[in-house]
Amino acid sequence: MDRSLTQLDPLSFDKDSDSTIKILGLHLWDNLLTKFSSLSKILRTCAYVLRFVSYVEDPKGFDKRSHVTLKELDRALLILVKESQKMSFAKELAELSKTTPNIRSLPKYIRKLTPFLDQDGILRVGGRLKNTPLSYDHKHPCLLPSDHRLTNLIIEYTHIKYLHPGLQTTQFLLSQRFWIPSSKRVIKKVLSSCLRCFKCNPSSCTPLMGDLPKFRENSPPLHWALGRVIECFPGADGVTRVVNVKTQKGILRRPVSKLCLLPNN
Repeated sequence: MDRSLTQLDPLSFDKDSDSTIKILGLHLWDNLLTKFSSLSKILRTCAYVLRFVSYVEDPKGFDKRSHVTLKELDRALLILVKESQKMSFAKELAELSKTTPNIRSLPKYIRKLTPFLDQDGILRVGGRLKNTPLSYDHKHPCLLPSDHRLTNLIIEYTHIKYLHPGLQTTQFLLSQRFWIPSSKRVIKKVLSSCLRCFKCNPSSCTPLMGDLPKFRENSPPLHWALGRVIECFPGADGVTRVVNVKTQKGILRRPVSKLCLLPNN
């Protein structure tokens, strides 16, 4: 099937017929996103719908397969991404589809990504990575809206598929194919609702502090470190507050309030 389901012309029926059926691709994908909470189920349902459309177009050349292939699932995901972009980036898609688009009319956060439309009409991110030997999806990731349900489902699917990694690892895995504006905030919000991660990362209890000793120095004064005042430093008012004390280990500068005079008797 060369054409995607979203590029098919609306079905036309006779007004006098008893039953009239209208298939609107946009509402079909919205119903799928709201009906299921798992991206894998949505992709398989979408793949079966596309397989049925392919069978209607060419029943003789249709290959009856019992299992959905990876290529069909990937095509279903691209169609969902395209429909989400139509809802969130309608003005941007209309501007970029022109022969000479005005890039300055785009929002700043999209304009700095050097966006462009690929051969399937999907909004992708451009830039200098096009000269690297990376894969096409890695060089030009699909632009996803940060406030769309499909984005949350893709983040949740990636998080579960790779065994519940952290924020930075999930962000790196998503960046290999998708670009999400304010991705750190969106990913953190989705990961905070993961029940398994919450159970495996409990808050650690703070250990209790030990009791302080009643007396930090119980030795008699004769066993204290002895020293001899060798120099005084009087202030501007003539009062000495700091002195140099010569001990066995060297000369220390100490405040007078920290010194203790030995008794004479």
